Amino acid sequence: MLESHAKLNKYLTDNNYNSQSQKAIRGKINEYLILLYFHQKGIINIYPQAYLFFIPDIKFDLVLFSKTKRIIAFNFKTCLRDRYKQTIVEAQQLKKLDTRFEYYLLTNDAVETQRLNNEIANGKVQGINQVINLFSNNANQFLQNLLTNDFISFSPINLIKKMVHSNDK
Repeated sequence: MLESHAKLNKYLTDNNYNSQSQKAIRGKINEYLILLYFHQKGIINIYPQAYLFFIPDIKFDLVLFSKTKRIIAFNFKTCLRDRYKQTIVEAQQLKKLDTRFEYYLLTNDAVETQRLNNEIANGKVQGINQVINLFSNNANQFLQNLLTNDFISFSPINLIKKMVHSNDK
């Protein structure tokens, strides 16, 4: 992931993309890299850009459903700053349904990852289980632990309200 990020930085710099288009491009590329990684590791029941039936108007970047009947949801942010506040609201809505559901924020921002994880540990940020810097050693450990789950399809219990495909707006 780190090597891909360096190549992406070089490409965007060489081609003079402005900062706003860089953010959108980076976000989509990171999202697809994560989805490809999960698929490569055998997680085929992946639900990107999903709305859950019982949480109206919140689109989760990625939702997985484990065999132990637990939802694991993710939000991807290339840059955090104040943008994580919407993520907190989403996480809290998910946790209202069942506190055992898990919600993770995946990012490239090492400084903000450390700060937010400290706030989570001190109880100042609730709902988010952990913020993961995808370029850290902790990310490798997190992903290895995640892969120990047995993920199943949502279709038998119809929890997915709607999935947004890349060509839908």
